[in-house]
Amino acid sequence: YLDVAVEEGRVVRISFSNMFKEFKSTPIWLQFPFLCGAAKDSVFDSTSRTAKHGVVGPAPSSVRWTCLMMDLQFTLSVYLNRHYSHLKSIKLC
Repeated sequence: YLDVAVEEGRVVRISFSNMFKEFKSTPIWLQFPFLCGAAKDSVFDSTSRTAKHGVVGPAPSSVRWTCLMMDLQFTLSVYLNRHYSHLKSIKLC
């Protein structure tokens, strides 16, 4: 998760996990499901062809690293109508 400072000294926690089934939010918390492109010829591959965004399932077993990029200013403004100040902390589990 990321703890992000916004205006008025408030902190918003942004969490990502492949265990989350859907997006959820509160005024101080955003929870995003983290899904990867399906491995070729996996059971998830056929599902992803019919999925809305084509991203379903765990990362392919051949993948050792995942790079996550996020525009924090845009995310906070769109989902919470807040203004980004700075990143307070990151916790990787």
